[in-house]
Amino acid sequence: MARNSGVGYGEVRFGRAGGVSQGTVRRVLAGMDDKKQITLAFKEDKEIDALIFNQSMMFLEMGKKLKKIRDEELYALLDYDSFNSYLGSKSLPISTGYAYVHLYETYVLKLKYKQEELSAIPWYKLQLIASRIRDKKKGEADEWLVKAKSL
Repeated sequence: MARNSGVGYGEVRFGRAGGVSQGTVRRVLAGMDDKKQITLAFKEDKEIDALIFNQSMMFLEMGKKLKKIRDEELYALLDYDSFNSYLGSKSLPISTGYAYVHLYETYVLKLKYKQEELSAIPWYKLQLIASRIRDKKKGEADEWLVKAKSL
């Protein structure tokens, strides 16, 4: 038998070359337990989608809050000498803090995107295209957002 061709049992072949995984056969043989597992899988998948959405919303909200702390110099009231020292105290890389503020300013304040509209695009992808859309209007920036989703 060829290497990695799987182990054959009657008409069903298992392994990479066989086409049917042992896990698939186990799930089919499990009967009613399979329905519970499928329900659980879909539930977990939906929760992961919600967490990804929340994570995407979080960086924009953090950018908004950091902008306020920076612009209104609220860090001084918290006994920090500078915005950078404030960021450092939060275990947030300084460049990341500034990136969040920049993205919030660019996409939400300047281009007037709603945070929900941007939730499908990770912050680092928005950062990659930010310089390309800096001087564009919202309609022109839409093209770049579509590209960012597929990066």
